[in-house]
Amino acid sequence: MKFRMFLCLLLSLFICSSSVYKAPPPKMLTIYEKAEKATGAPAKVLQAIAIVESDELDNAIGDEGKSRGRMQLNETFRAERVKKYGNYDPNDPEQSVKVSGFIFVENLQRLRSLDAAIAAHRQGVCGIRKHGITSWYVDRVKKAMEEL
Repeated sequence: MKFRMFLCLLLSLFICSSSVYKAPPPKMLTIYEKAEKATGAPAKVLQAIAIVESDELDNAIGDEGKSRGRMQLNETFRAERVKKYGNYDPNDPEQSVKVSGFIFVENLQRLRSLDAAIAAHRQGVCGIRKHGITSWYVDRVKKAMEEL
């Protein structure tokens, strides 16, 4: 009889403790982490570029209207990018960060340098090869990365 009572008590404790415990909700990925998963570009690099380019403002417009969104994608190259990565909205944060991730990885493969790939976001690959790396831009992006 005592054994049955002990077993019932133990079972009720187990049931109560398992119903009280709730697993933490899954961590929601940031747009930068989603882009990292999709493209391989480091989330911190992408976020730092967004901070330097637009302070992460999705409606930012630069270069006399040519560059748009948080990543300041230069729409002069839109047709080429749409062919490579599919249609995108430069003002949509997830889409623009993902496209920037693809561009960054491609630039890294072509230029074989983190600093050059960062600078190419602003200058393009041809600009890097013609004029060299804009170090002030790379320094700003790296500083933003340190602050994340």
